[in-house]
Amino acid sequence: SGPTRCGFNVPFWVDFENNGCVLQDGLLQLHFSEGVSLIEASIMPENILTDTLIWNFGQMFPRDRQQLQLLLQMPGVEAIGDSITVTALAYSRDGTMADKYVYTSEILCAYDPNDKLVNPNRGGENNYALFSETMEYTIRFQNTGNDTAFTVEIVDTIHPNLNLATLQPLSGSHHFTSLIDEPSRTVRFLFENILLPDSTTNEPLSHGYVSFSIESMDGLDERSIIENRAGIYFDFNPPIITNTVSNTLVTTIPVDVTSVRVGELEGMRVGVYPNPFGDMVQLRVEAERGERLQLRIFDLLGREIADEFLNIRKGEQSISIECLSNVPPGAYMIQLTNFKQIWSSKIIKNR
Repeated sequence: SGPTRCGFNVPFWVDFENNGCVLQDGLLQLHFSEGVSLIEASIMPENILTDTLIWNFGQMFPRDRQQLQLLLQMPGVEAIGDSITVTALAYSRDGTMADKYVYTSEILCAYDPNDKLVNPNRGGENNYALFSETMEYTIRFQNTGNDTAFTVEIVDTIHPNLNLATLQPLSGSHHFTSLIDEPSRTVRFLFENILLPDSTTNEPLSHGYVSFSIESMDGLDERSIIENRAGIYFDFNPPIITNTVSNTLVTTIPVDVTSVRVGELEGMRVGVYPNPFGDMVQLRVEAERGERLQLRIFDLLGREIADEFLNIRKGEQSISIECLSNVPPGAYMIQLTNFKQIWSSKIIKNR
């Protein structure tokens, strides 16, 4: 997306690809946070529900890639500092879920239109990532000048803790070419003839982005740091330097005590029972208001067991965590987040 600015209509891009070896068709679903609404789309969805858009995609050949462009209205100033989520789900025609991707972005009211994002983004002072995880970087840019930009070039110097040989360009808002220079450890993304309008002429179309993935080097020490930033060149102008994003690499995700409020989130009390448990464990939630929470469960090696969203209603309720019925006995970490605070608890399965 472009920077998710409060009250603005913000462009979003959705790329999906058939990376199998046979023709495929199915469904694409997008689920939005409360307060986000659709303004327009390059291909209108077949079904529009309160917080869900559904597309049918026809016969896609192997390696065929398609892109949807959306314009979404963001919540107002009352949501400043909150995060919106967009969950993308791809289903094959028989109803089997083929892929899931969760996108989060903070609601900003004063913002820098050129920035850099990293995924995984667990937040906190250390922003932990597992050695086994692939890093995904996105550079967002906007033409805030007073004339059309004809060429945009992004230059990114890759941190020595990242394996340059594993770098893969993922997607972009416009057609681009990429070039990796191994001696200088830089990657260049060139948008030629982009014809990017300035923000005063066409604000939604003045945005663009490029994203790439890369893996960490083997044999790094525990808690190795990875930092990354990029320079953005509009035509012949000096570079605009993005913010620096950082991750701390670990074997397992530790609980950061500065980000955990054990037992409660704001306006909400949470408990888990029974603990230890056998076949079934439940969340007991007492909420002052309805809210959408993200539920994540990890084993002690930091491997993700579950990642889903819960729609919590006002009042008391019990929620069964069915995904834990089939896992082996042992200890697990369960987290609930509203993207401002995290509730966390250790749970034990004894059979």
